Amino acid sequence: MKFTLKQEQEIFEVITTGEAELQVFSDFLDALISHPHWKPGSFILVDHSDLNASTLTSADVKTISRYCADRRLPFGNGKCAIVLARDLEFGLARMWHVFMDENPWDMNHQLFRSRVEALEWLQS
Repeated sequence: MKFTLKQEQEIFEVITTGEAELQVFSDFLDALISHPHWKPGSFILVDHSDLNASTLTSADVKTISRYCADRRLPFGNGKCAIVLARDLEFGLARMWHVFMDENPWDMNHQLFRSRVEALEWLQS
């Protein structure tokens, strides 16, 4: 799994590709909060359209939710839009969404099928 991180105006965008690897989720979260322009409450667009998450288990998804909760304060109360093109990844992300109820995170997060819809929500 690889990721790229860029910032356009007030939105940080993470694009993932390849086969999902648990550690890389932690890495891209750390890359976000250590970015020189990051501030708590920023907006994030995570594009998993080219990610193959078939290697992830439900335990992995729960661990990813803990990665988010562990970084609760640096993330703050911004917005996080997650784009998922395939049914498998969308289903796993819905599972993550449920696990986030157990692992509080102040970010308002939503799942989307298209980048356009995700950006519209972030900018609303």
